[in-house]
Amino acid sequence: MSGAERPAAAPDDATTVPTVPAPAPGAVHHTAWTTDEGYARRVAGAVFWRWVLPWVLAGVVLVGVPAALVLRTGPGFLLTVLVLLPVVAAALRALMVRQAGRQLPAGSRLALALEPEHLFLAGPLGASHVRYEALSRVRRLGRVVRLRQGSTRVFLAGELLPDDALDELVCRITAARQR
Repeated sequence: MSGAERPAAAPDDATTVPTVPAPAPGAVHHTAWTTDEGYARRVAGAVFWRWVLPWVLAGVVLVGVPAALVLRTGPGFLLTVLVLLPVVAAALRALMVRQAGRQLPAGSRLALALEPEHLFLAGPLGASHVRYEALSRVRRLGRVVRLRQGSTRVFLAGELLPDDALDELVCRITAARQR
């Protein structure tokens, strides 16, 4: 083989978009989406502002204030807590963004489908079928959708569930739980 007759180069794995498994036949809504650079920040922000920070603040009020009164520490203790709280909150949010970015980095391919009996979810770590009756709550938090299955919360890109599909999912969950 001469130098001019080289075999075609294999596609670079970093530039190819991974495929996700297809949903079952009969799925009424099927969406595939590739995460962007801001996805981790949006998910971490939705979790932090709507879930983590309220619990942290409640803990400070329910534990910190009574502790200051019982220990008679004076205003210094409360001022220290008020100064440290934003620093700790910012560090916690940064850790959450980093963790979300590691789990689903930009370019990750996600898919969702409303199958007749299941919600189909697929991503880089695999695919799953969740029975509708196992889901107890669905809520849009800005550009993120929160699904609740028992005590587990799953946060999805809002792009996977436009408003009409979200309404259909809520109807399917309600119908399945009434059976």
